[in-house]
Amino acid sequence: MSEAKLLYMFVLPEFTRIPVSQKQIICETVLCNWTSLKTSTEFITALKETPFVKHLRNDQTTDYEHVCAKELFDPKVEFLCDIFDENPSKFPASEFCSLEWLEILREIGLVKSVDKETFLLCAKRIEISGSPEKAIKLHRFFLENISEYFDQDNLRKLSFIKCVPGEHNGSLDLYKFMDVFMPKDRNLVYMVSPVMLEEVVPAQVMWSRLGITSPPPIPTVLNQIRLLVNLLEENDRWNFKYGSIEDVFVSIFSFLQDNYEKLSPVVADGLRNLNLVPVGIGTSCVKPNNFFFRLVKDLSPFFFELPRRFGQFDKLLRDLGVRETPTPDDYAVSLMELKRDQGVLMLGINDLSRCIDLIKLIVEEGTPESSQSLKYLVAPNENGSLIQVNRLLMADMPWLLNGGRLIRERIHIVHPKIPKSLCKQLCIPKLSECVKEVLEEGFQPKIIITQDPEVQRISDMLHREEFNSFLDSLCLHHRAAVKVDLGNFNVCYVESLQTRFTLSYPGNSEVIDITRESCGAFCFAVSNRFLLAKADLPPGISCELAIAICIVDLFGIDRSNVTVVSAMLASNHLHFNSVQRALGLNAESRQEDELNRGVPGIQLFSIDRDLIGLKPLRYFSKGEVVAVKSCEGDYTYGIVTIGGGGNELCKISVNIGSEERDFLTSQVYYFKRKTIENQDQIEDLQHKFEIGSFGEKMLVKQTDLSDDSSIMMDLLHEESNKSANQDRSVNNSEILSAVQDLLQLANISLSDNAEEMINSNLCVHDHFSKQQERFDILINEGNNLAGELAKTAEVFLCPITKEVMTDPVICDDGHTYERFAIERWLVSRRTSPKTNQQLNSPSVIPNHALRIAIESWKNSIKQVQSFNNSLR
Repeated sequence: MSEAKLLYMFVLPEFTRIPVSQKQIICETVLCNWTSLKTSTEFITALKETPFVKHLRNDQTTDYEHVCAKELFDPKVEFLCDIFDENPSKFPASEFCSLEWLEILREIGLVKSVDKETFLLCAKRIEISGSPEKAIKLHRFFLENISEYFDQDNLRKLSFIKCVPGEHNGSLDLYKFMDVFMPKDRNLVYMVSPVMLEEVVPAQVMWSRLGITSPPPIPTVLNQIRLLVNLLEENDRWNFKYGSIEDVFVSIFSFLQDNYEKLSPVVADGLRNLNLVPVGIGTSCVKPNNFFFRLVKDLSPFFFELPRRFGQFDKLLRDLGVRETPTPDDYAVSLMELKRDQGVLMLGINDLSRCIDLIKLIVEEGTPESSQSLKYLVAPNENGSLIQVNRLLMADMPWLLNGGRLIRERIHIVHPKIPKSLCKQLCIPKLSECVKEVLEEGFQPKIIITQDPEVQRISDMLHREEFNSFLDSLCLHHRAAVKVDLGNFNVCYVESLQTRFTLSYPGNSEVIDITRESCGAFCFAVSNRFLLAKADLPPGISCELAIAICIVDLFGIDRSNVTVVSAMLASNHLHFNSVQRALGLNAESRQEDELNRGVPGIQLFSIDRDLIGLKPLRYFSKGEVVAVKSCEGDYTYGIVTIGGGGNELCKISVNIGSEERDFLTSQVYYFKRKTIENQDQIEDLQHKFEIGSFGEKMLVKQTDLSDDSSIMMDLLHEESNKSANQDRSVNNSEILSAVQDLLQLANISLSDNAEEMINSNLCVHDHFSKQQERFDILINEGNNLAGELAKTAEVFLCPITKEVMTDPVICDDGHTYERFAIERWLVSRRTSPKTNQQLNSPSVIPNHALRIAIESWKNSIKQVQSFNNSLR
């Protein structure tokens, strides 16, 4: 009996029951005689099923046991050693790790390669150990040997094992495939779900079998958006290492745009109310309706221009509330929202600047409809708090505000950074227009009877025409629309004065008492008296100065003129001119007169009164200074805002100071050009201004100009203003009214019959004009039609004669020619006149279709021309 037979029949079956010492002897025998033993198939089969390989019983003890070789891993396989480096029980004992033993063990079943079952075993071992590093090695091995494991059942089993390394909230952990998302979807889920590491991503063809979902479900992304928005509201730092805030929101917007139709109306509405769009490269987000595709200027933090990277999501963002450009209503609403958030708190410096910018835009871009809602607008007051515009006032009386007699808390002065021009456009009134000083209710001033000559002297000065004229000039300079007449005023001493201040806004009947102290007034005008509390005057304040303050306030003259008025009151009428000269008021008056010439609403100066003329059919250009007649019969300056006229009666718009009104050109006076009438005047001017010969020539040239030169300007402007005149046409009743106005200037009036006749003639003229316009339109349309028909002649021209064909024929080259021209050509040539290529045949074919088209075209032109001639 051979040794191999002896071993597999009697020894190996009893191997588990024999002593350890004998087991070692048997193992040594197998090792020493392996060369002869391995030739026996029966021995090899028995050895594979014999648990003779020594290994550790478990990883926590040093006890050994014997198992079959197929239950252990080859220690020379690096991948298995890496995965089970903390599990020595999965490998043979050290005495079985020699090269000789490993060669034997490999032949009888030692695991030396990673098959599907072994790979799943490795995955489960990693799930137990929880080591992301080993998981990375596992998946690298998986990707390198993917063809070995591409089996549906194997992939399904693998998907339930928690062996996938994923990153979530900065930490690395193990997850199942179905619980992680792909790195390409990181921006959509990184706050709510783990993301698989880039280096372990399997081939896309396996995703569905492994349970991987890409792109993520809509609820997952919506949850990501919610957490992200909340995080950005709480923190001002961006810590995401895989991309910028714009990168993340580009991914989010791309997903939302692809899935927007799947969102419920409730979810879509919720997105509109979220701070969903990041601002620039910062870390803050605002609602979509605060973004616009185009802004004229930086309006943050109220409005923002959409970053260019988000422009590709135009449709989505429009649905969420992003608009093309803001409207005045948007500006107003944003200010109201800021008012709601801020209350009475002071605005920050940036918010203040942007508020003023918004108010300017509201006025600049506003429409007549939006101007009606200006009273609901809010604007910053002097303290930087937002107040309704209809409660704000312009501070044109700083002395009153700073005098300590008013309750300042009840007065809202507009912020000094808001310019006066903007205040006027916002209809913010002046403090002087709304605050009135009145005597204390029930207070009766006690008049002191005195023969003080100073009182009489001041009263006499008030009655002087020179003084009143002087005050008139000051009123004119400060645009005060009052006529000074102090002829009936007198000065009276009183023991004391008690006055109160009331505030009332335009269009509001409410009267607010804003008095802090009723005492403090030195002079007060009531009826035709100046009440002067002389005993209360502090040192340095003279009677004349106190009365002068009262006068300038009474007539709306700037207080900078108080000292001048006081000096005039303190002077004697005999020295009035001397005082004016000493103060330099004469020259100033002339300069002020020149400054006020042409100011809308101011009465004409005498120098201009003699130069006005009336030409009902004259052209008036925009910006031209004109004169109009006021209701009182006086002539005042005006400035044309919408021009017109020229060869016909027309309406034009004129700014007359207090308002802008429409006038007929027959109601507007122009200013003639003043010219030098004779040689004596030229010599006087030369002597006065030392004008040389060149200046003389210039003056002589000016004398050649007449008032009729304006006719040339009328003709030049007539054509360019036709459209404006058509929009501002004049009806028959207005023309008849203009005729009556012109006749009244000559003290002539129309009788009823004459008026009826003129009105009838005007109606006939209108009817004729309308018919003529129709004829002109028809003639123009006929000419245009004839021109269009003439353009088509090019297709009917013979390439040889360049004339319209009468007998068109088709040549062998496919082109059409006049018969006589092509036949004459073919007599001496056999090439194409168009292409210069050789012709196969000299024969031609009649082109009947083209000949019929040419005849029809000629008839159409004749009919159009005949129609035009009949209209003429």
